[in-house]
Amino acid sequence: MRRLPWIALGALLTLSLAGCSPDPREGAIGGGLGNVEAASADLSAIKDEINKAVKKSQKDNVKLTAADFKDALTAVEHLKDDGKKLAEIRNNQADALPPISAEEKEDYVKRYQDRLTSAIDDLQKNKKALNEALVEAETVNRQAVVELRKKIREAEGEFEALARQS
Repeated sequence: MRRLPWIALGALLTLSLAGCSPDPREGAIGGGLGNVEAASADLSAIKDEINKAVKKSQKDNVKLTAADFKDALTAVEHLKDDGKKLAEIRNNQADALPPISAEEKEDYVKRYQDRLTSAIDDLQKNKKALNEALVEAETVNRQAVVELRKKIREAEGEFEALARQS
């Protein structure tokens, strides 16, 4: 789970080779950054849904069940879709472009480094908060969290597969 931010970073660096705007690389970089930012938002949404389910369970004094994570599982599917979209950009656009020159690479780094750093920082922060929410939910009912963790690992697999291609 700690690898997700670094996998996203690798995927974005790969995306510096593709795109769909007047400058194809610009489009790919922007699209890739957008997908990483969306993945970060999805992690936050998953965490929020887990916390909501735990609080509701405690408030109503009922046992937490896997069914209580229905909304969190929906957010996990969004995360998985973000990984697939990032892979589509990488597979459909990056391979079609000629290699990038050292000067162009420096230019893209200057233009996108701050946004990339911010996106990776947010991703790491939201991943850590999600892990904390999962641990808290496990203290209430470990068995209820098993399926959710499995689905999260599957969604992260989309990003890991992309990183292995890089």
